Amino acid sequence: FLAGDRFTAADAFFAPVAFRAQSYGLEFEGAAAAYPKRLLDLPAMREWYAAGLAETWREPEHEAEVRAAGAIVEDLRATA
Repeated sequence: FLAGDRFTAADAFFAPVAFRAQSYGLEFEGAAAAYPKRLLDLPAMREWYAAGLAETWREPEHEAEVRAAGAIVEDLRATA
């Protein structure tokens, strides 16, 4: 982990970055490759990911902002 041998707040703050690296298909080498995988393999991270995909609530303003900024290539979220 980032700050030692156990999960800490530093790892919690980095968790969304690990999800982004996965979503964008970024590849790392050495220890940098092992770290995001280690985070994503944690049971709590897998639960968080599954809950996010299952969530059907949408914030209309944010959805409009995303559509205005570009094209949505793929949306893996559950539908209402």
